[in-house]
Amino acid sequence: MTKKNIFKIIMLIIIVLILSSLVLGKKAKQKNANSRSAMLIMGLSEKHTGIIKEHENVSEEYNYILEGDKFMKQNKPSEAIVQFKLAILKARSSSMKSFAEIKLINAYEKNREYDVAAIALKKLINQYKVPEGNIFRVPDEERLAYLECASRGEYEFAIEHAQKSLDADAKLPNRPLGGQFDYKERINDLKAAKEYILSKKKE
Repeated sequence: MTKKNIFKIIMLIIIVLILSSLVLGKKAKQKNANSRSAMLIMGLSEKHTGIIKEHENVSEEYNYILEGDKFMKQNKPSEAIVQFKLAILKARSSSMKSFAEIKLINAYEKNREYDVAAIALKKLINQYKVPEGNIFRVPDEERLAYLECASRGEYEFAIEHAQKSLDADAKLPNRPLGGQFDYKERINDLKAAKEYILSKKKE
């Protein structure tokens, strides 16, 4: 074998090695890029703030709300209050927190803790970014009025404001004819509470 042929073989080997390293390097980069993309898609970033983590957080806080709703349907407002408080504690967004706070107010009211419900509702109303007397505020403003009346035992006025709250809510867009069921339920609860207080006074 001549020196010329040996040189050609050596050069060929070098070229093959260079090409191989380039191809393998490209594949490795592609693999890393794919892994990084997969991690981002799955939400597995180093700070654990990806999609999966966020989904887990939302699921956790919403599970408390679902548990609270279940207790409300079973007429166990005290147990529901615990769940809604946990949902507020775990809430990662202001909208989810507000949603849980409304649920908590409903539970306080159902539990006839009218004074606590009034304080919580007043705090929530003060956060609204719509002016006083706005059509979207009126149902809650009337609700606050009836909660404050109920907390003082003024059930006649409470029922009056509860009816106004129902009527105002029924005028809002996308509301069922005659108002929402939970508003009607509240009036019935107030009437039941009034009857209960009166019966106790007679004893």
